[in-house]
Amino acid sequence: MSKLLLAVVSFLVAAASQATTVNFDEFTSPPVSCCFGNPTSGVPVTYPTVAITGGPRGAIMNGTGWDNQQTSGDNLYGTLDGTITFSFNQATTNLSLDVINGVFSTNSFTVTEFDGIGNVIDSLTLLLGQFTTPAAVGHFALSGVGVFSATVVGSTDFAVDTISFDAGNQVPEPATLALLAVGLLAVGARRRLLRVRTG
Repeated sequence: MSKLLLAVVSFLVAAASQATTVNFDEFTSPPVSCCFGNPTSGVPVTYPTVAITGGPRGAIMNGTGWDNQQTSGDNLYGTLDGTITFSFNQATTNLSLDVINGVFSTNSFTVTEFDGIGNVIDSLTLLLGQFTTPAAVGHFALSGVGVFSATVVGSTDFAVDTISFDAGNQVPEPATLALLAVGLLAVGARRRLLRVRTG
């Protein structure tokens, strides 16, 4: 039974390390053919694991988009409305992303994580320097568990790039754990019965 238990634990550990990175260099729908000033009008940009929504003036940028402030390749998702929202299709953890301040003054930006019913899980605020300087780029890393959505809020123009998070690493549902326990007990009982019969 110890070998079976070890196999189950190994499976759960492997499932807990599925990281997903969205670097904005892989858009297929919509295709990356737009640039700054071509808004998505609040319509989510959808990946298999996350949908990204800005305000009515959100935009995908390509080429040199946000004045070469990208942290991964050419593309960024930006907004002139002060908010970008991420909606995940399953519970996630270890969310990180880069935020680029889009104006020539220092501004604060906040990333807040929420569970499936809108409760705040974690929040982080950073002060970023003026546009086109290295200080304009901030890396946000949060460790909340069970995150279904997150918002980035700023008082001015900004963009995001290189989002990463771990998916599929949540604690199994109680019913799943109960079935696993019953299965392990059944295997153990069967082995004990075989030992008694052959002993």
